[in-house]
Amino acid sequence: MLPRTSAEINSFLEARGLAPLARFGQNFLVHAASVELVAAAGGPIEGRVVLEIGPGLGALTSALLARGARVVAAEVDAGYCGVLRDAFASETHFTLIEGDCLGTKGLAAPLLAALSAAGAWDSGFFVISNLPYQISSPFLAALPHLLRPPESVVLTLQKEVARALRAKPGSEHYTPLSLLAGLCYEVEQLRVLPAGYFHPRPEVESAVVRLVPRDLRTLAAGFSIDDLDSLLLFARTLLGARRQILRRTLPRAAAVLGVTLVPGELTTALLAVGLTGNERADVLEIPTILRLFAAVRGAV
Repeated sequence: MLPRTSAEINSFLEARGLAPLARFGQNFLVHAASVELVAAAGGPIEGRVVLEIGPGLGALTSALLARGARVVAAEVDAGYCGVLRDAFASETHFTLIEGDCLGTKGLAAPLLAALSAAGAWDSGFFVISNLPYQISSPFLAALPHLLRPPESVVLTLQKEVARALRAKPGSEHYTPLSLLAGLCYEVEQLRVLPAGYFHPRPEVESAVVRLVPRDLRTLAAGFSIDDLDSLLLFARTLLGARRQILRRTLPRAAAVLGVTLVPGELTTALLAVGLTGNERADVLEIPTILRLFAAVRGAV
Protein backbone atom coordinates (compact mmCIF):
# COMPACT_ATOMS: atom_id res chain seq x y z
CA MET A 1 0.00 0.00 0.00
CA LEU A 2 1.38 3.40 -0.96
CA PRO A 3 2.11 5.92 1.83
CA ARG A 4 -0.17 8.92 2.26
CA THR A 5 0.86 10.79 5.43
CA SER A 6 4.16 12.56 6.07
CA ALA A 7 5.21 9.93 8.60
CA GLU A 8 4.33 7.09 6.24
CA ILE A 9 6.22 8.75 3.39
CA ASN A 10 9.36 9.21 5.50
CA SER A 11 9.36 5.56 6.58
CA PHE A 12 8.51 4.28 3.10
CA LEU A 13 11.26 6.25 1.37
CA GLU A 14 13.88 5.50 4.03
CA ALA A 15 13.22 1.76 3.70
CA ARG A 16 13.90 2.00 -0.05
CA GLY A 17 16.88 4.34 0.12
CA LEU A 18 14.92 7.15 -1.53
CA ALA A 19 14.38 10.79 -0.60
CA PRO A 20 12.47 13.77 -2.05
CA LEU A 21 14.69 15.70 -4.45
CA ALA A 22 14.33 19.47 -4.64
CA ARG A 23 15.67 19.59 -8.20
CA PHE A 24 12.67 17.53 -9.33
CA GLY A 25 10.17 19.57 -7.31
CA GLN A 26 9.23 16.55 -5.19
CA ASN A 27 6.81 17.96 -2.64
CA PHE A 28 4.00 15.44 -2.19
CA LEU A 29 0.42 16.59 -1.63
CA VAL A 30 -0.61 14.76 1.55
CA HIS A 31 -3.93 16.50 2.24
CA ALA A 32 -6.42 13.85 1.16
CA ALA A 33 -9.32 16.22 0.43
CA SER A 34 -7.09 18.34 -1.79
CA VAL A 35 -5.93 15.27 -3.73
CA GLU A 36 -9.60 14.50 -4.41
CA LEU A 37 -10.25 18.13 -5.36
CA VAL A 38 -7.51 18.01 -8.00
CA ALA A 39 -8.73 14.67 -9.35
CA ALA A 40 -12.32 15.91 -9.63
CA ALA A 41 -11.59 19.37 -11.03
CA GLY A 42 -11.31 18.22 -14.64
CA GLY A 43 -14.88 16.95 -14.64
CA PRO A 44 -16.07 13.43 -15.58
CA ILE A 45 -13.03 11.40 -16.67
CA GLU A 46 -14.34 7.83 -16.65
CA GLY A 47 -12.97 6.07 -19.70
CA ARG A 48 -11.01 9.16 -20.74
CA VAL A 49 -7.26 9.60 -21.17
CA VAL A 50 -5.57 11.68 -18.47
CA LEU A 51 -1.96 12.85 -18.68
CA GLU A 52 -0.27 13.15 -15.28
CA ILE A 53 3.21 14.68 -14.99
CA GLY A 54 5.29 13.83 -11.92
CA PRO A 55 3.08 11.22 -10.20
CA GLY A 56 5.68 10.75 -7.46
CA LEU A 57 4.28 8.21 -5.02
CA GLY A 58 0.96 7.85 -6.79
CA ALA A 59 -1.58 9.61 -4.53
CA LEU A 60 -3.20 11.53 -7.38
CA THR A 61 -2.70 8.59 -9.75
CA SER A 62 -4.76 6.39 -7.42
CA ALA A 63 -7.54 9.00 -7.26
CA LEU A 64 -7.62 9.32 -11.06
CA LEU A 65 -7.74 5.55 -11.59
CA ALA A 66 -10.50 5.26 -8.99
CA ARG A 67 -12.53 7.65 -11.15
CA GLY A 68 -12.11 5.37 -14.13
CA ALA A 69 -9.48 7.36 -16.02
CA ARG A 70 -6.90 5.85 -18.36
CA VAL A 71 -3.76 7.42 -16.92
CA VAL A 72 -0.61 8.10 -18.91
CA ALA A 73 2.02 9.27 -16.41
CA ALA A 74 5.56 10.61 -16.87
CA GLU A 75 8.02 10.36 -13.97
CA VAL A 76 11.66 11.44 -14.18
CA ASP A 77 12.84 9.80 -10.94
CA ALA A 78 13.89 6.17 -11.55
CA GLY A 79 13.38 5.24 -7.89
CA TYR A 80 9.78 6.41 -7.88
CA CYS A 81 9.18 4.70 -11.22
CA GLY A 82 10.00 1.41 -9.51
CA VAL A 83 7.51 2.20 -6.76
CA LEU A 84 4.81 3.10 -9.28
CA ARG A 85 5.35 -0.03 -11.38
CA ASP A 86 4.98 -2.20 -8.30
CA ALA A 87 1.95 -0.33 -6.99
CA PHE A 88 0.00 -0.32 -10.26
CA ALA A 89 1.24 -3.57 -11.82
CA SER A 90 -2.30 -4.91 -12.10
CA GLU A 91 -3.81 -1.69 -13.46
CA THR A 92 -4.51 -2.13 -17.17
CA HIS A 93 -5.43 1.57 -17.48
CA PHE A 94 -2.06 2.84 -16.26
CA THR A 95 0.90 3.58 -18.53
CA LEU A 96 4.17 4.86 -17.08
CA ILE A 97 6.79 6.69 -19.12
CA GLU A 98 10.13 6.98 -17.35
CA GLY A 99 12.10 10.14 -18.12
CA ASP A 100 11.76 13.86 -18.67
CA CYS A 101 8.32 14.74 -20.04
CA LEU A 102 9.81 17.52 -22.17
CA GLY A 103 11.83 17.02 -25.33
CA THR A 104 13.78 19.57 -27.31
CA LYS A 105 10.65 20.77 -29.11
CA GLY A 106 7.76 20.12 -26.75
CA LEU A 107 6.62 16.90 -25.13
CA ALA A 108 9.08 14.02 -25.37
CA ALA A 109 8.55 11.47 -28.15
CA PRO A 110 7.89 8.45 -25.85
CA LEU A 111 5.18 10.40 -24.05
CA LEU A 112 3.58 11.47 -27.33
CA ALA A 113 3.61 7.85 -28.49
CA ALA A 114 1.95 6.70 -25.26
CA LEU A 115 -0.77 9.34 -25.60
CA SER A 116 -1.36 8.30 -29.19
CA ALA A 117 -1.58 4.61 -28.25
CA ALA A 118 -4.08 5.46 -25.50
CA GLY A 119 -6.31 7.26 -28.02
CA ALA A 120 -5.70 10.85 -26.89
CA TRP A 121 -5.73 12.22 -30.45
CA ASP A 122 -8.95 10.38 -31.33
CA SER A 123 -11.18 10.82 -28.29
CA GLY A 124 -9.46 13.76 -26.56
CA PHE A 125 -7.65 13.88 -23.24
CA PHE A 126 -7.17 15.83 -20.02
CA VAL A 127 -4.12 16.98 -18.09
CA ILE A 128 -4.43 16.61 -14.32
CA SER A 129 -1.21 16.93 -12.37
CA ASN A 130 0.62 18.19 -9.33
CA LEU A 131 3.12 19.71 -11.74
CA PRO A 132 6.78 20.15 -10.73
CA TYR A 133 7.00 23.91 -10.33
CA GLN A 134 10.13 24.41 -12.42
CA ILE A 135 8.59 23.07 -15.65
CA SER A 136 5.29 24.98 -15.58
CA SER A 137 6.20 27.50 -18.30
CA PRO A 138 7.75 25.12 -20.88
CA PHE A 139 5.04 22.53 -20.26
CA LEU A 140 2.18 24.97 -20.83
CA ALA A 141 3.96 26.32 -23.92
CA ALA A 142 4.24 22.78 -25.31
CA LEU A 143 0.56 21.81 -25.05
CA PRO A 144 -0.84 24.11 -27.80
CA HIS A 145 1.50 22.46 -30.32
CA LEU A 146 -0.05 19.01 -29.87
CA LEU A 147 -2.02 17.32 -32.62
CA ARG A 148 -5.05 17.77 -30.36
CA PRO A 149 -4.72 20.04 -27.30
CA PRO A 150 -6.24 18.79 -24.03
CA GLU A 151 -9.86 19.52 -23.24
CA SER A 152 -8.86 20.97 -19.89
CA VAL A 153 -5.74 21.28 -17.76
CA VAL A 154 -5.85 21.07 -13.96
CA LEU A 155 -2.58 21.81 -12.21
CA THR A 156 -1.24 22.36 -8.72
CA LEU A 157 1.31 25.14 -9.04
CA GLN A 158 3.28 27.53 -6.89
CA LYS A 159 0.89 30.33 -5.93
CA GLU A 160 3.10 32.96 -7.55
CA VAL A 161 2.96 31.04 -10.82
CA ALA A 162 -0.83 30.83 -10.57
CA ARG A 163 -0.91 34.59 -9.98
CA ALA A 164 1.21 35.17 -13.09
CA LEU A 165 -1.14 33.00 -15.14
CA ARG A 166 -4.03 35.30 -14.23
CA ALA A 167 -2.15 38.62 -14.37
CA LYS A 168 -3.29 41.30 -16.82
CA PRO A 169 -1.21 43.93 -18.64
CA GLY A 170 -0.17 46.69 -16.27
CA SER A 171 0.08 44.37 -13.28
CA GLU A 172 3.42 43.99 -11.48
CA HIS A 173 2.91 40.24 -11.84
CA TYR A 174 2.59 40.34 -15.63
CA THR A 175 5.24 38.10 -17.27
CA PRO A 176 5.73 36.16 -20.52
CA LEU A 177 3.83 33.33 -18.78
CA SER A 178 0.89 35.76 -18.37
CA LEU A 179 1.04 36.47 -22.10
CA LEU A 180 1.12 32.74 -22.89
CA ALA A 181 -1.87 32.12 -20.62
CA GLY A 182 -3.86 35.06 -21.98
CA LEU A 183 -3.17 33.92 -25.51
CA CYS A 184 -3.76 30.19 -25.14
CA TYR A 185 -5.97 29.54 -22.10
CA GLU A 186 -8.98 30.56 -20.04
CA VAL A 187 -7.63 30.44 -16.48
CA GLU A 188 -9.53 29.88 -13.23
CA GLN A 189 -7.98 29.54 -9.78
CA LEU A 190 -9.86 26.92 -7.75
CA ARG A 191 -8.12 26.75 -4.38
CA VAL A 192 -5.05 27.98 -2.50
CA LEU A 193 -3.20 25.15 -0.74
CA PRO A 194 -1.16 25.95 2.40
CA ALA A 195 2.44 24.78 2.54
CA GLY A 196 1.48 22.39 5.34
CA TYR A 197 -0.56 20.32 2.89
CA PHE A 198 2.70 19.09 1.32
CA HIS A 199 5.61 16.88 2.34
CA PRO A 200 8.32 18.00 2.52
CA ARG A 201 6.81 21.36 3.41
CA PRO A 202 7.75 23.91 0.71
CA GLU A 203 8.58 27.51 1.52
CA VAL A 204 5.64 28.81 -0.52
CA GLU A 205 1.91 28.26 -0.83
CA SER A 206 0.43 26.52 -3.85
CA ALA A 207 -2.76 26.90 -5.86
CA VAL A 208 -4.96 24.62 -7.94
CA VAL A 209 -5.83 26.13 -11.31
CA ARG A 210 -7.98 24.98 -14.21
CA LEU A 211 -7.07 26.07 -17.73
CA VAL A 212 -9.25 25.57 -20.79
CA PRO A 213 -7.34 25.90 -24.09
CA ARG A 214 -8.51 28.62 -26.47
CA ASP A 215 -9.04 28.11 -30.20
CA LEU A 216 -5.89 29.73 -31.56
CA ARG A 217 -7.46 29.97 -35.02
CA THR A 218 -9.34 33.03 -33.75
CA LEU A 219 -6.15 35.02 -33.18
CA ALA A 220 -4.86 37.93 -35.21
CA ALA A 221 -4.67 37.41 -38.94
CA GLY A 222 -1.32 36.00 -40.02
CA PHE A 223 -0.48 34.50 -36.60
CA SER A 224 -0.32 30.71 -36.29
CA ILE A 225 0.60 28.25 -33.59
CA ASP A 226 3.95 27.79 -35.36
CA ASP A 227 4.76 31.37 -34.34
CA LEU A 228 4.15 30.78 -30.63
CA ASP A 229 7.71 29.98 -29.53
CA SER A 230 9.13 32.96 -31.43
CA LEU A 231 6.45 35.21 -29.96
CA LEU A 232 7.34 34.09 -26.43
CA LEU A 233 11.04 34.80 -27.01
CA PHE A 234 10.08 38.22 -28.36
CA ALA A 235 7.82 38.92 -25.37
CA ARG A 236 10.40 37.66 -22.87
CA THR A 237 12.88 40.24 -24.13
CA LEU A 238 10.29 43.04 -24.08
CA LEU A 239 9.04 42.22 -20.60
CA GLY A 240 12.53 41.56 -19.24
CA ALA A 241 13.05 45.34 -19.15
CA ARG A 242 9.53 46.22 -18.12
CA ARG A 243 10.38 49.74 -16.90
CA GLN A 244 12.00 50.80 -20.15
CA ILE A 245 10.12 52.33 -23.08
CA LEU A 246 9.59 50.48 -26.34
CA ARG A 247 12.09 52.58 -28.27
CA ARG A 248 14.77 51.01 -26.08
CA THR A 249 13.43 47.46 -25.74
CA LEU A 250 11.96 46.79 -29.19
CA PRO A 251 15.32 46.65 -31.07
CA ARG A 252 16.57 44.02 -28.58
CA ALA A 253 13.35 42.03 -28.93
CA ALA A 254 13.61 42.22 -32.72
CA ALA A 255 17.17 40.92 -32.53
CA VAL A 256 16.04 37.62 -30.99
CA LEU A 257 13.97 37.13 -34.17
CA GLY A 258 17.02 37.81 -36.30
CA VAL A 259 15.76 41.28 -37.26
CA THR A 260 17.91 44.41 -37.04
CA LEU A 261 15.78 47.53 -36.69
CA VAL A 262 17.49 50.71 -37.84
CA PRO A 263 15.90 53.92 -36.49
CA GLY A 264 13.63 54.45 -39.51
CA GLU A 265 12.38 50.86 -39.42
CA LEU A 266 11.82 51.11 -35.67
CA THR A 267 9.57 54.14 -36.17
CA THR A 268 7.72 52.42 -39.02
CA ALA A 269 7.07 49.30 -36.94
CA LEU A 270 5.76 51.37 -34.03
CA LEU A 271 3.53 53.55 -36.21
CA ALA A 272 2.08 50.44 -37.88
CA VAL A 273 0.70 49.44 -34.51
CA GLY A 274 -0.35 52.93 -33.47
CA LEU A 275 2.41 53.34 -30.88
CA THR A 276 4.79 56.23 -30.23
CA GLY A 277 7.61 54.20 -28.68
CA ASN A 278 7.22 55.91 -25.31
CA GLU A 279 4.97 53.13 -24.01
CA ARG A 280 6.16 50.27 -21.80
CA ALA A 281 5.68 46.68 -23.00
CA ASP A 282 4.05 45.50 -19.78
CA VAL A 283 0.97 47.69 -20.38
CA LEU A 284 0.33 46.46 -23.93
CA GLU A 285 -2.71 44.27 -24.53
CA ILE A 286 -2.11 40.93 -26.23
CA PRO A 287 -3.57 41.96 -29.64
CA THR A 288 -1.15 44.92 -29.67
CA ILE A 289 1.83 42.67 -28.93
CA LEU A 290 0.72 40.33 -31.72
CA ARG A 291 0.55 43.23 -34.18
CA LEU A 292 3.92 44.54 -32.99
CA PHE A 293 5.42 41.06 -33.47
CA ALA A 294 4.02 40.93 -37.00
CA ALA A 295 5.29 44.44 -37.80
CA VAL A 296 8.81 43.57 -36.64
CA ARG A 297 8.90 40.40 -38.72
CA GLY A 298 7.64 42.39 -41.69
CA ALA A 299 10.66 44.66 -41.40
CA VAL A 300 13.00 41.86 -42.56
